[in-house]
Amino acid sequence: MLAVASSGGAVYRRLLRYSVPHWRVFLVAVFGMVLFAAVDVTFIRLIQPLTDGSFVEGDSRIIRWAPWAILGLFILRGVAGFLSQYGMAWVSQKVVVKLRTNVFEHLLRLPVSHHDQTRNADLLVKLTYHAHQVADSATGVLTAMIKDGLTIFGLLWVMVFMSWKLTLIVLGVAPFVAFSVRYVNRRFKLINRRLQESMGGVTHVADEAITGRRVVKIYGGEAHETARFRSVSEFIRRQNLKLVASSSGTNGVVQLIAAVAVALIVYLAISGNMLRVASPGTFVAFMGAMLAIRSPLNALTGISERLTRGLVAAADLFAFLDTPAESAGGTRPLERARGAIRFEDVYFHYGTDGEAALNGITLEVQPGQTVAFVGRSGSGKSTLLSLLPRFYDPSRGRVRLDDHDLRDYRLTDLRRQIALVDQNVVLFNASVADNIAYG
Repeated sequence: MLAVASSGGAVYRRLLRYSVPHWRVFLVAVFGMVLFAAVDVTFIRLIQPLTDGSFVEGDSRIIRWAPWAILGLFILRGVAGFLSQYGMAWVSQKVVVKLRTNVFEHLLRLPVSHHDQTRNADLLVKLTYHAHQVADSATGVLTAMIKDGLTIFGLLWVMVFMSWKLTLIVLGVAPFVAFSVRYVNRRFKLINRRLQESMGGVTHVADEAITGRRVVKIYGGEAHETARFRSVSEFIRRQNLKLVASSSGTNGVVQLIAAVAVALIVYLAISGNMLRVASPGTFVAFMGAMLAIRSPLNALTGISERLTRGLVAAADLFAFLDTPAESAGGTRPLERARGAIRFEDVYFHYGTDGEAALNGITLEVQPGQTVAFVGRSGSGKSTLLSLLPRFYDPSRGRVRLDDHDLRDYRLTDLRRQIALVDQNVVLFNASVADNIAYG
């Protein structure tokens, strides 16, 4: 458990660094949260003088200023709510854009061998679903912690001020709430990990069916593909229902514990001697604070689900961002190649085991010479040519260009010498002229 907590803390600290460049807006939002909590606490605190002064004592001064005070407090509350919500949403969207851009840039820098081992659907899920979950964890959870945390602290102060004895009774139920939240938090983490892994499965099944729609139609595979998609979607449905059941169950337990505390306090207040020493306003203010504390307390218990979901997604994204990018190559510049190519005893394996795709290939191509590689499918033609732009490096042997190993050249300079007409045609979402001029 300590290792998990430590890991989660490190992930969250790294995540918060994405918010640091926007600290000015962040501070404005935090100010709004503090002001929002202060207004709520002030309103509860005013219940006591308002009740005693107007309803019990009939003080004309309080009757005159009370409506204006209430109106002013709610105007201030509205301004504070706007500052906190808009400010944190602004920061959140900035974090989403920055994180998605970083993931996309890193995706483009990864070697081809990494893409061979990773489904495209999993990469798309990182850019969409995971980035959104992370942003909610980076800012939304922080909003709840600051605003609701301060509100709870202020309302507890009001309760202690009104009656410290009754406050001790309320605090006696805190361990039961903490135990419930801790148990559910572990379950949230497990379910969220399953959910995020399965999201890539949905995209992958749909992508395969759409990309291979001609094959699906010619062989009548519609029912089979529908069954695959339904199976993955059904798994996600079950996991989401488990999340809702766990969250709802926790809220129900917390509500029940709170109801027991309220019932006990009302019983003690009515049957004991409290009403002899406390004014009606004091009791009403205490009950108001105790009931008002339920809403921020429920919000804080719900943080565990959002935080866990965000941290699981963030850990996945950061693991992806920490994947080594493609090497920049050597240091030798290459302005214009003559085109003398030589393969020297080249071997190549996909992965660490299995049969060699290239087995001791040696050949030479002179500048200006036109060469065609002909052979059956899977004989290594594409693999051999993929060594030239260094999509892969030989497992053994070397490839030379103008008497220098390809690995000696800067990768960008090397690829500037090569044009590619791939067997898998790719058209970008642009005009015909833009596609032709892409290179």
